[in-house]
Amino acid sequence: MSRSGPTYLDDAIATVVLRERDAGEVRLDPQLLDARDPVDLLACLRAGPAPRVIPQIKRRARDPDMADFSAAHLAATLADAGAPLISVCTSERDGGPIDDLPAACGAVAVPVLWSDLVVSSRQLVVARRAGAQAVVLTVLALPPPRLRELAVLARRLGLAPVGRVHDEAGIERALAAGIACLEVSAREPATGSLDLERACSFRSSVPRRFGFIVGGGISDHGQVVAMRGRDIDAVVVGRHLMQADDPGLALMSLAAY
Repeated sequence: MSRSGPTYLDDAIATVVLRERDAGEVRLDPQLLDARDPVDLLACLRAGPAPRVIPQIKRRARDPDMADFSAAHLAATLADAGAPLISVCTSERDGGPIDDLPAACGAVAVPVLWSDLVVSSRQLVVARRAGAQAVVLTVLALPPPRLRELAVLARRLGLAPVGRVHDEAGIERALAAGIACLEVSAREPATGSLDLERACSFRSSVPRRFGFIVGGGISDHGQVVAMRGRDIDAVVVGRHLMQADDPGLALMSLAAY
């Protein structure tokens, strides 16, 4: 863990650890290892004016009943609206089933980032087989040796690891694990409360050769504008886009320069 006290993610982490322990480790297919290079996330994020807006597909935030929903259609809509890459959330709290990941991957040409609590090599293999190009590794969920191990395996599977961090200790551990792109959560680790300015302030702790993404708390264009000139490469926006009548139009409005 990157902090000594309890965090808002503790229950979710414990649930995932037990589930993966029951599932057991997967036998790694040698044909998947070192078969492709991970996507260059920095090049992707820095190909346009900063900060780029990364839309996140969160099924439960879009449709609480999870009835009339197509991850493929939504991913295609967001890609057509200019998304540099697309995040797909499958967490139990507000994501969707793992089937949303291959559906989104198969519908777009832009890279797809899988967002969930990853604690096992089995999950990385699932992401690779689903067609993901990048994967979130949450530092709070992983002891340092395991974080490094999964980051190395992700790269060998052709998945670019993105370290989700919540504080300076998490940033240090992600960088020490060799992770080149960070997603700094706007959620305060103890309570889960949103503090966007706190997340942005960590940019000064991260050398510019590392990617810096802010995740959470974005709900209007003014917040995106306020990040310009602060060396923030991108922001992840989920709930705001998922609750919009037209997610594609909402994405274009947020990203407008």
